[in-house]
Amino acid sequence: MRWPGPCGSRRPSTSTCCGWPVTAGAAGREGGRDARPPAAAARRPGLLPAYAITSSWAIVGWNAAYERLYPGVATVPAADRNLLWVVFTDPAVRTLLGDWAGDSRRFLTQFRAEVGPRLADPDVVDLVTRLQAASPAFREGWASHDVDRFSSTERRFEHPVVGPLVLEHHQLTPADTPTLQLVVYTAAAGSESAGKLSQLGG
Repeated sequence: MRWPGPCGSRRPSTSTCCGWPVTAGAAGREGGRDARPPAAAARRPGLLPAYAITSSWAIVGWNAAYERLYPGVATVPAADRNLLWVVFTDPAVRTLLGDWAGDSRRFLTQFRAEVGPRLADPDVVDLVTRLQAASPAFREGWASHDVDRFSSTERRFEHPVVGPLVLEHHQLTPADTPTLQLVVYTAAAGSESAGKLSQLGG
């Protein structure tokens, strides 16, 4: 399903993107302030890579800008379209993330912190079991039992078309769908990465 508006995105029909009707939840605040994309960037949301995930990190929606950042999101089988799964099993993601070792570890510890109360849920058990079988790095990291809460931070990408990108990673909760999380990548105004992001957005 495509999102209405200029984003040209796919998502469930119950949340929104282009108008940014979101509120920052516990995972989307820094020092009590909303971790929202800068206002200047929000005026051109179609250029901002964004995707939506469920509480088990299944990727259920994304916009065209995110698909250009990570084309594999459109081709991975629906059953495997989970953020943690692609981070640990898709070679393209390993190449795309400029610090895969550090980023994958942070994804894992943040996932454990988020699903901690639901570790016995069937979908979580299935995902963890498959990842332990598929990825030695996940298996080792999961055994450490480390946890870490999300915080907005910079993430480095090595994109095959536009080259290195340094983007800020924000996580927001749609006001009308608190069970979803909207992840948005922004670039500092006037930066080289902002120019590359515009180039990537066509």
